[in-house]
Amino acid sequence: VKAGWGLAGGVLLLLTIFGQRVFPLAAGSAAGIGVLYAARGVGAGLGPIALRWIIGQEPLRLRRTIGLAYFMVGVFYVALAWAPTLWIAALCVLCAHFGGSILWVFSTVLLQMEVPDRFRGRVFATELALVTLMSSASSYWTGHQLDRAGWSPRTLAFALGVMFCVPGVLWLIIEVKREKEEGRSKALTSNF
Repeated sequence: VKAGWGLAGGVLLLLTIFGQRVFPLAAGSAAGIGVLYAARGVGAGLGPIALRWIIGQEPLRLRRTIGLAYFMVGVFYVALAWAPTLWIAALCVLCAHFGGSILWVFSTVLLQMEVPDRFRGRVFATELALVTLMSSASSYWTGHQLDRAGWSPRTLAFALGVMFCVPGVLWLIIEVKREKEEGRSKALTSNF
């Protein structure tokens, strides 16, 4: 899940670019960057707390929510591409990172619940290595597209938002298959 989030990790670079180039406040860019990062922090803080309170901590619900959270992030980064003001952009960022923190926290909770103790450290290390690799590649690609290919920040926000849908679709396909397998297993065991 976190590697899927890292696939579009260049969005973090974009927050700085949007604050600097697209929505500078007054004479400088620091305030615009600060507003966007503050929105990211608020969204990241509220996401898992609010949703866990609403849906609980049952693994099936957590898994289903992860799939939807990918699309939430994607939709709000696509919306950022068309945001006309800093404040609407900040709302888009807040909502996107509300979903992004759900990906991060819910996947961690699921791993803690389902991975045997003797493997847990290796699983978490592998997961964090993959997210670091994917985020680095995405940040490099984002920077390259800005500096060398001449893409605008808005075009990149759109592209990265759409990219978030790729792991979302993969997650939903895997989950549907997993739920069918579990249904068959339960049917077989109930027949005996």
